[in-house]
Amino acid sequence: MRYNSVLDLHTHTLVSGHAYCSLREMAKAASKKGLEVLGITEHAPAMPGTCHKYYFENLKIVPREMYGIQLLLGSEVNILDAQGTVDLAQRTLERMDVVIAS
Repeated sequence: MRYNSVLDLHTHTLVSGHAYCSLREMAKAASKKGLEVLGITEHAPAMPGTCHKYYFENLKIVPREMYGIQLLLGSEVNILDAQGTVDLAQRTLERMDVVIAS
């Protein structure tokens, strides 16, 4: 049996430091693949080579739809200690569409 994917919530753009496409290019590719929802979850600041915390604070100005794809913007945060501390402030996390932890 074949299942069609409607979303992908764990993707990165070039601002994460190890991907090769812009957000616009990612949305266009997702549209061509038939996705409905694309989550861009850039690496949070503790990951070497990624974007500054200001990037995440400015996500509010990015459109939430491109090429017919709903965009969910957020972060892949880093768990820093045994208490579960992560590398972005709670107020920043609350403004994101999606947050994943690693």
